[in-house]
Amino acid sequence: MTEAEGTLLHTLGLGRRTGDAWRNHFVGSTPEIVELIAAGLVEKVSDGNELSGGAAVFRATPAGKAKAREIWAREYPPLSRDKRRYRDWLAADCEMKFGEWLKAGRYRGGS
Repeated sequence: MTEAEGTLLHTLGLGRRTGDAWRNHFVGSTPEIVELIAAGLVEKVSDGNELSGGAAVFRATPAGKAKAREIWAREYPPLSRDKRRYRDWLAADCEMKFGEWLKAGRYRGGS
């Protein structure tokens, strides 16, 4: 993943753990942002204000959102069934060992 692609994902809040964009802003001007603007993937929405500490604010364009989805899908392919179950066990934060949790049918699709 290039620095610019990482900046685009960061702008939308996309990362390893989530494929849901939970924000759409980037504060500050970097070479990566300039590259994304030139590609039409990001646009400037403010020259800065008190909230942004005077730094410029940018957001992803519809084309940027679509490109970010492509990057995210390429960089973070779907987890296997086993990895999803292990992740679900970690998220359950229970007192059970992983094997006990599986036998108890606590995973998705369990009885």
